[in-house]
Amino acid sequence: MTDLRAWRFWGYAGTFGALWGAMEITVGSFLHAVKLPLSGVVLAGGGAALLLVLRSLLPARGVVLAAGLVCAGVKLLSPAGAVIGPMTAIVVESVLVEMTLAPAGANPASGALSGIIVALWAVAQKLITQTIVYGAPVIGIYVGVLREAEKLLHLPPSRGAWLAGGFLGIVALVGALLGATGALVGRATRAQLAGNET
Repeated sequence: MTDLRAWRFWGYAGTFGALWGAMEITVGSFLHAVKLPLSGVVLAGGGAALLLVLRSLLPARGVVLAAGLVCAGVKLLSPAGAVIGPMTAIVVESVLVEMTLAPAGANPASGALSGIIVALWAVAQKLITQTIVYGAPVIGIYVGVLREAEKLLHLPPSRGAWLAGGFLGIVALVGALLGATGALVGRATRAQLAGNET
């Protein structure tokens, strides 16, 4: 990598990583403070959208992961108490997006897939973390809540499978919309910049 390419690479990675970190600290702290449902999913999808814009503007392998590392470093400066969990989530999300975009780069389809994967990861990470902290009974609690919800909604008994599937479907839809939007915004921005240069 030449010096010019390296400066460009880290300039883009640093800018978008810092922007993502600022979003995590400000918007993320607010959403968690008001206990908004699906706040983790929205943050993960928003992060994926930013990474899709980045990869569209600079189609270089590794730039998404580099931005994730910068974002994790910014998150370390967060005034909030617990940062290890969010930092881990950020790095994993950037790895997942980097891997998803590796075959064909940034486009609406890969953007939607990236958004789905990171949104579902946000749900999985929360469940894994709670299970590690509180033990296996956490899963039983969630299953019990789903069963009670089935009764309230007069749904056929399925041990909560229908409601869990519906919930994950909504999560995937939110992630897909945010990821595809990021790819489209990135493509439009790149086209506009190319037009300004001519």
